[in-house]
This record gives sequence, structure tokens and C-alpha cells, in this order.
Amino acid sequence: MKTNLANTIRKLINKRRSPANGSNTSSVGGVTSLILLSGVTMTGLFCLVTVQDTSATSASLSLSISDSTISLNMTPTTTAGEFSSSSDITVGVNTTNNTGYKLSITANNSTNLVSGSNNLTTISSAISGDTFSSSSDYNNQWGYKPSKYYDTTNETFITNTGDNAVYLPSPNTTTGDIIDQTSTSNSANNEYTISIGARTNLSTPIGEYSNTFTITAIANATPYTITYYENGGDQSSLPANVNDSSYAETVVLSSTTPTRTGYNFTGWCLGTASSSNITTSAGVDSCSSTTYSAGGNLNLDQTANTNTYHLYAMWSLKTYNVTVNFAGSGVSSVTFTNSTYGNATTVSTSGGTTSLKHGVSYTITMTFSSGYQFVSWATATNGTLGSTSANPTTYTVTGTSTLTATGKSSVPTLKINFGTGIYGVMVKSGSLTGDSMGVVTTSGGTVTLTSTSTKYYLLPLYKSGYTFSSWSASGGTATSDTSASGGYGYYYYTVKDGVTNTATISATTLTTATTSTSLTAMQNLSASTCTHAPKAVRDTRDNAVYYIQRLADGKCWMLENLRLGSTSTTALTSSNTNITSSVGRYTLPASGTVCFYSSSCTGTDGSTTGTGYTVPAINTASKTTTKTGYGPGRNYVGVYYNYCAASAGGICTASNSNSGSADRDICPAGWKMPVGGSSNSAGSYYYLYNTGYKANQDAFRYALSTPLSGYFYNGSARYQGSFGSFWSATRTNTTNMYILSVSSSAEGYANSDYRYYGDSVRCLLK
Repeated sequence: MKTNLANTIRKLINKRRSPANGSNTSSVGGVTSLILLSGVTMTGLFCLVTVQDTSATSASLSLSISDSTISLNMTPTTTAGEFSSSSDITVGVNTTNNTGYKLSITANNSTNLVSGSNNLTTISSAISGDTFSSSSDYNNQWGYKPSKYYDTTNETFITNTGDNAVYLPSPNTTTGDIIDQTSTSNSANNEYTISIGARTNLSTPIGEYSNTFTITAIANATPYTITYYENGGDQSSLPANVNDSSYAETVVLSSTTPTRTGYNFTGWCLGTASSSNITTSAGVDSCSSTTYSAGGNLNLDQTANTNTYHLYAMWSLKTYNVTVNFAGSGVSSVTFTNSTYGNATTVSTSGGTTSLKHGVSYTITMTFSSGYQFVSWATATNGTLGSTSANPTTYTVTGTSTLTATGKSSVPTLKINFGTGIYGVMVKSGSLTGDSMGVVTTSGGTVTLTSTSTKYYLLPLYKSGYTFSSWSASGGTATSDTSASGGYGYYYYTVKDGVTNTATISATTLTTATTSTSLTAMQNLSASTCTHAPKAVRDTRDNAVYYIQRLADGKCWMLENLRLGSTSTTALTSSNTNITSSVGRYTLPASGTVCFYSSSCTGTDGSTTGTGYTVPAINTASKTTTKTGYGPGRNYVGVYYNYCAASAGGICTASNSNSGSADRDICPAGWKMPVGGSSNSAGSYYYLYNTGYKANQDAFRYALSTPLSGYFYNGSARYQGSFGSFWSATRTNTTNMYILSVSSSAEGYANSDYRYYGDSVRCLLK
């Protein structure tokens, strides 16, 4: 044997040998090969076994050998020859592949062990070991003996051990010989032995012979199926389903992508035969399982009996650009809204763009600059409008589209002219109690109306000494609303598009009110007798005449300050005053200058009775001139009351609980002082201002007829003509009450006063 070759072989053996036990072992998923290099000289036969691996991912497959070297001593003879057999190589195989494996052996040269031009031939067919050993017919031939092999004639595996063991010809270089094939996994080694035998004699050419064997273990294939589902897409666009039984650990999915109108394909979701594992939100699918891309890798499980995959197409709605054009005039923006598919998107520039989801119905709203209104919608291809003539409407796109929003000048303004005795007209939308659109306070002033189908109520505000006379109109129509309670002065205007709308309101001089008992009594007045035109009524306690009117909050208010009180005391009862039956009676003190101060003061009986908190006091130091523009009443100021008097003795302490309101007052029976503070309920100063006359603070004072009557303090009236304050029924804190305060420039509904101040009282019908 040549020394250099032998040394090279030994080095290869040492490189591949396991350091733990001297064996060569390889664990892979699909194919494992043991390569045997064998050589022959006249002095011996040796075999080198190495291991070659291929990668795998799903299952494991291991081969092991007990020794890498086969040695065989041979002595040439002159006659019958000598048979020599190598020691056994033990091959161990285990696998987790559920379907087992096939073990085979292949030789590089299926005919000879070759050395230059010399060779040893191989036996032509399987032959028993005894015959091979004893018959000179097999001189210069060799074969190999596995412990198991496949008999192709009988199509069965033969156990090749013991006395019946046979030698086989050299394995085929292409297909090899099958040693064994299993059908289940085995975690422990299945062991096989392989040995090599040869007969030589003196005619055997001297030389070195070599051949290469490869022992290969291949995991049996686990069949797999791949079924594709369209999930709303075009079934004809799906990749072909797969049903394959060839071995694979990774399958490359079809690169074909399915189609669906209006959607983008986003991948495959691994589901089951009955569940897609897909949820959809806002037109986008999501998968709770494994996802795959078209053309992506799918790893098979070789530890399973079968591999079954149900792949469902996932989709996302396509988005399309919509170009929005503004046409006509006055369009300021177009808003697209869908609560499910996204927040509002606003296009505020003509020619601007937005992106909408395919097939989704968006609410579209056109908005305008002041003085302009809606005309129409129009769309080019790929867009569907719910209506071309409604705003808002709906819009659905199926591709890139263009939407046109057209506006124009709004419904013509209504010009309101004042006849004699009118200082303002309040405009309300829809009904007498509807939202106020403002107050026109200049004759010939205008108000913008927005719909030809809406009734706009026009409520006149009268100068002192006047009441309603008539309406006239051109363009649109002014119509009396006879269905409203009282009917008097209730007119609504309906505008017409494309024409000049003008309304004229006139008033007539009021008949001078008298103390005639023929006037309706204020006490327990029926609400239906109070209209939006001033009406004279009588306070039965002193026969004083007051004008009353229904204002913006729908409540009936006194248009004059209360004047109850004189130089003598006044006895009041629950039948004619807003005091409870449990109180029964209350005596209003005579007019004087005492007790409008925080320190102790002298009562009307001349005794020192305490501070101005606890002593009721009134004062009639009033201007009596009529003020044009502040209501029809003849008495400009009325009477000043500290809060002890105004509340009919109900709240007469310097400090008390900061809760609740006055439970009684000196208003006529059936009437009460208004609520103060920031209460937003009808019957409060705040509500009346906030909902009825906020657009014009002067109009608030005119409507309520609140004169700048000043207030009384420490012996004198102050700020008459520049300031006015009016008690409410509501506490501010332990010492103060809310008041309505007005001035020549502003209204301050949430002010407050100490209760010893002398303020005016204004009443409204309960």
C-alpha cells in the first residue's frame, strides 16, 4: 500500500470522526450520505467512510457509523485463491420524519475496483457467502454484503445475516441499491452492517485499487396540499391548488396574485377548511394566523402525517384621488366624512384633492363664505352622487374622479323698514320660540335669510307709547300667524329667491292707560293674554297700570319697574302678592331714606332696629319722565327696594346660607322676580339675553325696557341716567344677591349687590 495515500485517508477519517465516541454522525432533515473510499493492494483492503450533510428544517435524520476504517488482509494463491472479508461497518439511522426514510448505497464505479489499467471485477449477481468463499470461479472478483437489501425480483426486503447471507454486486452508480425503507419515525437507531469481500489469486494484478461508495438516507416525503380561497375576490384569478407527494421541506408558493375589483391583494392568511382567520376593519383585512406573500416560502412539517394548507386571500380597499373643483361663487370648502373609514377630510381650495376608499359612501358637505349658498354637485366618471341637488349628500367612488361643487350668492337679504313708533325688529327662525337671528335696530336695516321654505318671525320692538299697527311686504310675504296664542302682532315672513325682499312694520299710538277697573288685572293673569305686542294691565293692590309683553324666551315680562309703595305702609296678602299662604300677610313700609346702609339705622317708627340688611326699606325718589326707546311706561324709575323689602321679608339677615332663592317677593300674585346668575332657563335675565338679543345689547335693554334708573344708597339716588340695577331671586353668596345691571354701553347680567342697596324690581309671569 502506498504510504502517501494511506496518510491522506487517515487525515480525512480524523477530520470527520466524532470526538465523543469515534463514530461519524450526521443529523439533517432530508438526505444524509456516508461516503466510503475503498482501496486494495495485494496486502489488504481498506475503506474510509466520511459523512456529507444537506440542510433541512422540518424533521431530523441521523446516520452514524461505528468505525471509518475497514481492513482486509489478503494472501495471493496460485490455485483456488483466497477469500477475505472485511470487518463490519455498523450504520445507525434514526429520524423524526413521520413517514420514515429510505437507505441506499451507490458506487462511483459499478463494475470494478480500479488501479490504473488493472481492476477487480464484481460478481454479476447475488451469491451466498459460502459459494463466494469456496468457488474459484469467483477469483479476482469482489462484492459487498449488507445486513439488509431489497430483492427486486420478489419486491421485498431481505434480511441478509447469518448462514444465508449473500454478497451483492457493486451498487449501481446512478440509482444505487436500496438497503432498507421504513414508513414511520424512529427515535432510536435502526442498525445495519456492511462488509466487503474479495477473492484473489496469483493472477490478480498487483496494484492499488480504489472506488467510492455513498450511503444515503432520504426521508420519505410527507404529502402536502395547498388550497387557495378567493375571500371575495375573483375565483378564476386564484393560483392552481397543489396536491403533491414529493419530498419537500420548503415550498415556494405561486407568484400569481388574485384580483378583486376595488381592492389590493395583501397576502395569504393560513386558515382552516372552515375558518379564514381573517377580520376586516375599515376595508383592511388582518390575519390572526401565519401570513404568506405571493411567491413566498411555505415550510412543510415533515413530522406530520400530512401537510394541509388552506390559504385565504387578504385584501385592502383601494384608494382613489378625487379632485374637487369649486364652481360658481362662494364655496369655501368641501368635507368628506365617514365614521368607519376615516375622519373628515376637508378640501378648502378649488382644484384640491383628497383620497377616498373604493365603494365607500362618504357624506359630503359644501360650506360657503358669508352671503353664499348651495347650488349643485356634479361629478365626472367613477363617482356616484346620492343627489346632485342636496347638501349634504353622499359620494361613492370606484376610480380616480372629479367632483364639482357649485355655489352662488345666498337668498336675497330682507330689508326691514320702520314705521312710526318702531325702534327695532327681532328676527327668529322657524317659530316664535326658535333661535334668534338678531335684531334690526335701524330702519332700512337688513337681515340675511337662508331658506325660502322657512318661516322667519318678525317681532317688533315698540317705542314708548306705541303698539302694533300693521305689516306690509314686497317680494316675499308677511303673514299673520293666527294659530299663535293671542295672535296680535305675530307675523312671519317667507322670502323669495331672486327678488328684493322688503317688509315694513308700523305702529300706532297707544291709548292712554287709565286706572279703569276695565283693564285686565295683573294678579293671576292668564298667559294667553300676554302677546308679543305691549298690553296695558292693572295691579289691583294700588291700581297702577303697567305694560307687559311676551319676549324672546316665550315668557311674559313687565316692561316697567315696579312702583308699589307710598308715604304710608301697605298691607299685602297672599291673594294679591307673591307671598305664601303660610306667611299670610306682609306690611310694606312707607317710603323713606333710612336703612340703605350697612351700619345700624333708624326704622320708620323712629327706633334703632339694626342694619340695612335686616330692616325693610323703600324709597320713591324717582325720575318720573318718560324715556323714549325704553318701553311704554310713564314712570321712568319706579321705586327702590332693599332686599328685605323686595323679598317681602323673606331674606332680611346680614349673613345666611348661600343656597336657594327667595321663596317670595313683592311682585303681584302669579308673578315673580326673575332668576339671576348664569342660569340658562327661560325666565332668567341670562337666558333672555343669551338666546333672544345677544346680537345687539341695546336691543336687549330696549326689549326688556330697562331704564338707566340708578340705585339708592345711604340717603340718595345715584347714577340715574347712566346705570340701572334690578334684583333677582337668586343668592350670590351669604351677603349678596344677583342683579341684572345695565349701562349705556353694556349689559352685565351676572353682577351682584349687597342686600342693603336699593335696586329696582322687575317681575315676570310665572
